[in-house]
This record gives sequence, structure tokens and C-alpha cells, in this order.
Amino acid sequence: MFLASMEAEERATTRALAEKFKVSENHLHKVVQSLARLGVIQSTAGRNGGIRLAHPAKAISVGWLIRELEGIGKLVDCTIGPCPLNPACVLKGALARAEAAFFGALDPVTLADVVSERRTTSILQFMRQP
Repeated sequence: MFLASMEAEERATTRALAEKFKVSENHLHKVVQSLARLGVIQSTAGRNGGIRLAHPAKAISVGWLIRELEGIGKLVDCTIGPCPLNPACVLKGALARAEAAFFGALDPVTLADVVSERRTTSILQFMRQP
């Protein structure tokens, strides 16, 4: 959300983000690598380097991003092994509907949607606080 709030030519550093959000820089670096591998962000090394979105925020679906980052497949995979309850199981259908509803709500939402102008101002103000 922070990267979506920045101007297109701006870059953020993982160190600054880790300090501001009080998370491990090592963990954040792994997240940045994953986002770069997915093509969501551009990462530039060096003194004037940093990270920024690789595409407009309106082109990045929150549902897609969650699936890719979390490696979410089916909530329950009943094909892994024999289950004696399978013929009478109602849970797998309920979970499939829940998963469809979850991503059905998130797929149309983009990063641009979650950082409206008002929210962008708040995010940037937060980042500029000492």
C-alpha cells in the first residue's frame, strides 16, 4: 500500500520501511524478493536504489497478490489420501464456496482501490513522521 501511495518515480528502501513498520529487515527483504520475482515491484540496488511498483496500482489485484504471496491453493485437498468420510462429506463443498466468496470479494479490488487520495495522504504522513 505504501508503494502504491508514492509518486511513480519515487523509491523506498527496505531499511526505511522495516524501521517505520517495525518489522525485521531480513523478513522484509524476503518479501521484497518475492514481490520482485512476481514482477509486482522493481528493485534497484545501489546508493540511489530502492523499490517501487513495477505496474500501475490499478493493475494489481489484491486477490491475485494474496494467492501468489501465500501460495494458496484449495483450503482442503481431499485428493491427497483416502478419506473414509469423503462420500458423505459436506465440509469440502462449504469450504470451496467460502474460498470462492473470499477471492470473489478480493479479486476485483486493486491496490489503487485501497489507497484512495485521502488514504494516500494518511499513509505518506505516517511515513514522514520521525
